[in-house]
This record gives sequence, structure tokens and C-alpha cells, in this order.
Amino acid sequence: MDIKNSVKTLMELSNLFGPAGFEDDVRSYIIDKVKETGYEYKTDKRGNLIVYKKGEGEYTVILDAHMDEVGFMVKYISERGFIKVVPIGGYDERILPGHIITFKTKNGFVEGIFSTLPPHVLSPEERQKPLKLKDLWVDVGADSKKEVLSLGINQGTPGVIYYPARTINGKVMGKAFDDRVGCAVLLYLIETLKDVSLPYNVLFVFATQEEVGLRGAQVVKEYYNPDLVLVFEGTLATDIEGVAEKDRITQMGKGPALTLMDKSVIPSRKLLTFIESIAEKYNIPYQYKMPGVGGTDGGAYAIKNTEVAIIATPVRNIHSPTSLLSTSDFESTLNLATKVLLNLKEYFKG
Repeated sequence: MDIKNSVKTLMELSNLFGPAGFEDDVRSYIIDKVKETGYEYKTDKRGNLIVYKKGEGEYTVILDAHMDEVGFMVKYISERGFIKVVPIGGYDERILPGHIITFKTKNGFVEGIFSTLPPHVLSPEERQKPLKLKDLWVDVGADSKKEVLSLGINQGTPGVIYYPARTINGKVMGKAFDDRVGCAVLLYLIETLKDVSLPYNVLFVFATQEEVGLRGAQVVKEYYNPDLVLVFEGTLATDIEGVAEKDRITQMGKGPALTLMDKSVIPSRKLLTFIESIAEKYNIPYQYKMPGVGGTDGGAYAIKNTEVAIIATPVRNIHSPTSLLSTSDFESTLNLATKVLLNLKEYFKG
């Protein structure tokens, strides 16, 4: 699988519906890809997908990416047919007004709009206040609660803000790059390594419900005892105008980011040093993620007696429907991931 095909895979993954707890479409897509390679796989009761590659040695490596994205769930429907939603994960409330939300129902997909009053009827003070989710209603064009229910929308119906992924000037724009970019990396590795004999076992873990508390990975770590875990993520690139260099969590165009510390885990310094050495050996650009920001599935696995590291692709506008990443950063992530795995035997020897 080359970079062009991997970008296509990323865009297809981005377009899939899959907020935390509703990852079915994403999992089905990945299973179809895995079936083409002949790998063994299974799903567990939490919905995690685990793909197995048997190696020659005693060590076991987990490669993790989560399938879920941030989204919404229907909370209440008024008699006039307007809908209140609550967040699934951490959506940025400031960007919601005017966006299209897509609900997945038993009857198919239904679109609605985060409805707002026009500025013409607001006071100057009201115009200056950012609208919060609790103040917004979703309008699906229905005239009554009965009509909304007839569309298949009820309490508990999930939704996401969705616009199709596209390329923009050598970059890719879409939703859910946290963490469909990690899923695309794992699919690339599954294809790349399928005929490669490795001196260790590999579990490719496509986890659920990371955005609501690392819940899928918590289950995986209870059943497996890996010696080493590599988490692949999409992470915050904050290198836009107006952000001082000292406040840039990561920057687009500088390669994959290695986590030094976040709110969930302090990765293995030894493992990080090894990854750095591989990047330098093969002239792969990399950067560090500013310490103390965010969290990943690494926090779940670090509870076990295992070494953990996180390799992340920088993404601007993360947790929005218009996230942006550089194809060069994505390609460097694929390259670094491959080279690290092919050289891990040296790490285990040390």
C-alpha cells in the first residue's frame, strides 16, 4: 500500500460514522480490509477489534488506534419537533452554530442543523456571547415531535457533524482524524507486514470509546500482557497565526510527534530514545508534543507492566468536522512506524 492508497483509506475512514459507542461502521470497514490480508481477528464485548500476527519470539507488541470520534446524542425532542443533544466526548461548543449534524437511525441517516437566531434580532451584548450547546436546538425540518419520531430519531440517537473528506493543496481535510489517522496507520502496517517474518507477536488493536475515558483499551489491557505498546494518534497542531511558538503543541510539516508526557501517561524514556534513534538513522523528521496536554489509550496500557510510547500525526482544527493534516506528516508517520517495527528485535535484545 503506497501513500496515495493510504490517503484514500484515511479519507474513507474519515467519512464513516462512528462516535464513541457507535463504532460499527468503522469496524466493519476495517474487517473488510483485514479479510483481504488473511490475518486472524476477533471482536470483544466492548466492540474492540483485535487483529493477530503470529511471530517467532516470546515478546508481544500491541499497536493501538481508536476507532471512535467525538459526537452527540439526542437528549430531548420538543412537541414542535426541535431536538436537544448532549456531547459524546469533547466537542468544541464554539463552532457548532450553523453546522449540519447527521443522525444515524434505524431508517438511515437524517440531517439537521444547529439552529441559531440571526444577528438582526439580537442585542449587541447577545451577539458577543458564544453560544453553548445547552442553548442550541437542532432543526431537522420537522413540524412536530411525531414527525421527528417517524424519521427514526429518538432519545439516544447518535449524531456527528459531517462533511466529506477532501484534499486541499497537498493536505487532507475531514472529520475524525482523531483517530482515523491512527486506524489508517495500522491498516498500512497490516498490509506492509503481512509477508514479513517478525521475531515477536503483534496485536493490532482498533479500540472503542477512547473519547469517553479510554474504555475500549481498558478492556484490552485486562486480557493481554504485552511487553510493549505503541499508540498511534492524531494530535493537536496549534501552529496557526496568533499562537506564539512557545504555545504550539505540535506543528504541521515537522513530522510525527512523540509524546513526552500527557494527562494520561508518561511514556517509557527508553522506548522514546529508541524511536528517536530510528528516526535519525533513516532521516525521518519528528518533533515532540508539548508536555502535559491531552490523553490517549496509552494511559490504559501503562497501568500494566509494559512499556508505552505514542506516535502521533499533527492535526489542525482537531475535534472539528474540518480537521487538516499534511500528507508529508502522514507519510513520515507511516515510514517511522514501519522502521520502528522492523528494528524492534534490536530493542528487545538490549
